[in-house]
Amino acid sequence: MVKKELRIQELKNARGGKGTLIMKHILEQDELAGHGRLYAEAIFNPGVTLGYHQHVGDFEPYYVIEGEGIFIDAEGNRIPIKAGDLCNINPGEFHGVENTGDGVLRMIALILYEEKK
Repeated sequence: MVKKELRIQELKNARGGKGTLIMKHILEQDELAGHGRLYAEAIFNPGVTLGYHQHVGDFEPYYVIEGEGIFIDAEGNRIPIKAGDLCNINPGEFHGVENTGDGVLRMIALILYEEKK
């Protein structure tokens, strides 16, 4: 399969955040073979934030590909992030993201379902 066009989604005040988060869906949920629900590029323009929220039944790694910002972890720590960093959110954990830089913050986000034991 080769996709020439990706679905673009604009999320205003995503999860209680500020501004409009742009999601460029690399694979749709039905293309993840039942293993997850999101594989997308998350694009944060300056000042855009993703509100602090919890993952239940799934986990999410973020890989920062451009820009800088703040990752808010499960303990509420505000951790600076930049291109090349990986943020991992385990099942049950809370997190949030803020673009605190002057340019765009771009990350690859993948949400996979927690393995049932």
